[in-house]
Amino acid sequence: MLNTIGYIGIVVSDLRISLDFYQSRLGLEANRTYQPGMERAILRAGEISIYLVQTKRGAAKASRRTTHLTDNEAGFDHLAFEVVDIEEAREKLTSRGIIFNEDAVTETDFGLKYMSFRDPDGNMLYIIQRV
Repeated sequence: MLNTIGYIGIVVSDLRISLDFYQSRLGLEANRTYQPGMERAILRAGEISIYLVQTKRGAAKASRRTTHLTDNEAGFDHLAFEVVDIEEAREKLTSRGIIFNEDAVTETDFGLKYMSFRDPDGNMLYIIQRV
């Protein structure tokens, strides 16, 4: 019945800063940007759309989420971008100003290498490589 993820929505405190982060630092392509009255932008990550929506409520509280998933509160936890070569992706993203929370980790239970970092609002993001 449910075939795939249609899109992912992220509410941001400053659309301009977040749009710059997701485009310039992560290299995502903007599909559409709405300016007057509709503070949102649509980006593409492969086949998935990411909607960035400007909140009217001001800056978010800093995220308390950690890479220790079982220690986090219930709710949306993170967004993971799959890469072919995690070391190459790490070097490229680091050169664009991304600061990772740790070195590459191999997760043997799921057959993944992963590294985490945060967006401007503190949302947890990962790059992952299947091994």
